[in-house]
Amino acid sequence: MRSELKYVPPPPPPEEYTQEQTQHDTPFALYAEARRRAGQILTIPNRKVTKLGFWLYRLGSPTGDVTFEIWRASDDSLISSQLWGGAGTLPEEITYEEVEFPDPQIINEQVRIFIHYYGGNTENYVAIRFLSYSVKPVEQLTHMPNLTWFNVYFWECAYRYKYYLP
Repeated sequence: MRSELKYVPPPPPPEEYTQEQTQHDTPFALYAEARRRAGQILTIPNRKVTKLGFWLYRLGSPTGDVTFEIWRASDDSLISSQLWGGAGTLPEEITYEEVEFPDPQIINEQVRIFIHYYGGNTENYVAIRFLSYSVKPVEQLTHMPNLTWFNVYFWECAYRYKYYLP
């Protein structure tokens, strides 16, 4: 008597969700002499963040790397970071760019999601897009010109993050 093994398919992947603020009307330039980090301060409620994206473009021929990061707002500690690539390879037109985190973290707190770019100058820079008025009152554009974060309460960065429920 011969027994046959029955094929059992693997379980489906978890459902991926999206949180976003996609409206934008203004560029926010990043270069070494002005500001090096810009994005959005917001609260992520108990989500495993897998991907992060922003609307970006380049002006001129910027050099250096662009990194997408998530930091705790409470103590400025790093949660997730992923290199996007070289600034010079960004398109000159506004384009949505996204990274996938290789080790997604569960986040349940107020954070800063942003791009980090240290390079360029006034003629060769990376621009992130933002909205010049508020559509999500509990969120704001955040940027770091030197060593201190500044939140702009009436502007919002255009972003998208994707996540799983833990």
